[in-house]
Amino acid sequence: MLVTLIAAARSSSLLDARFGDDRPLDTAGWRALERAIPALLPLTAAELRYCSPTPGSRQTGEAIGLAPLAQPALRDCDMGRWNGLTLQEVTAREPAAVDVWLADPRSAPHGGEALLSFVSRVGGWLDTRPID
Repeated sequence: MLVTLIAAARSSSLLDARFGDDRPLDTAGWRALERAIPALLPLTAAELRYCSPTPGSRQTGEAIGLAPLAQPALRDCDMGRWNGLTLQEVTAREPAAVDVWLADPRSAPHGGEALLSFVSRVGGWLDTRPID
């Protein structure tokens, strides 16, 4: 089975790199997506189409014409109390916690989901997909 992953088009959250910010696509994201659509149209032939439940992911899939089914397992990593903050803000507030988080993918000093758990969640979901 071939799996193609498409990143959501840009949202304002990516401009200032905020953790877990769930904003929809911004104007620049829509423009970039419109330019990319011709190259992505062959993906509409896929039998199975899924996306993260985030607004940007759903908007990206819909704009391409994929009509993807949102899957909770594909949601972003839960960054706990860091949600909505930039790395710079978190580093200023909790420098030791950021060091732990960067050094150990099993840690979740923010009270959310460890990176290893996030990867395992998405990988586990991928393992349940049908094989051609």
